[in-house]
Amino acid sequence: MPYKNIPEEMINFFYKIFIPSFIAISIKVATQVKKEKMTMTRVVLSFIIGIGCAYFVFPFVNKHIENAYLPLIVGVVSISGEKIAEYVIYKFNIDFFLQALVDAVREMIVKLISK
Repeated sequence: MPYKNIPEEMINFFYKIFIPSFIAISIKVATQVKKEKMTMTRVVLSFIIGIGCAYFVFPFVNKHIENAYLPLIVGVVSISGEKIAEYVIYKFNIDFFLQALVDAVREMIVKLISK
């Protein structure tokens, strides 16, 4: 059965990917907040993108890097991937587009409920 390793994979994700990535992105966001104002959308996008980048690269890193350096590499990949995505987000104002999209969906739901 292909799904018998799900609990083990969830534990691996949490301890080997999520925690190092979360810590690295938290440090990055904390230093960035001191320099400039960040919206909640940008903070959430930073975490999603950083953890997503770490999740994407983890199988390659896990196979070729010894376990002692794994959290360091995952954290560096999280920050690097998030910085690249941050450039794209700032360049094209994606956070404003996403905020407008969320507001439109919220208004649509409120109109549907209030009818």
